[in-house]
Amino acid sequence: MERSTRQRRAILHALAQSGRPLRPIEILELGQKEVPGLGLTTVYRNIRQMTADGSLVRVYYPGQPALFELPTGKFLPHFICRSCQQVYYFEEEAPDVPYDPPANFRIESQEVVFYGHCSDCP
Repeated sequence: MERSTRQRRAILHALAQSGRPLRPIEILELGQKEVPGLGLTTVYRNIRQMTADGSLVRVYYPGQPALFELPTGKFLPHFICRSCQQVYYFEEEAPDVPYDPPANFRIESQEVVFYGHCSDCP
């Protein structure tokens, strides 16, 4: 178990308050509000450690930069704004896969992505 540092708490708080997955630079900007001396190298080091220990989850979407969010234990669909490219998640959990996989196939994860425009974009 990693010790709780001010930097790590600032990163966790930034993600908890954001309401959406964040890029490392966004984590840095929000984290610096709590820890002004927080640097990008420290953010990346903590992201790497926290992803390895399960404190953070990397969100993978084609054409998107590396995004990170807190693990929810639920499957939450995501929304990608076509204008600003921000990724948001819905608060409601997505339904289970409505079909059986082919023989000898094991489902490890699923993704539901909606595309459109967020309220900040035309």
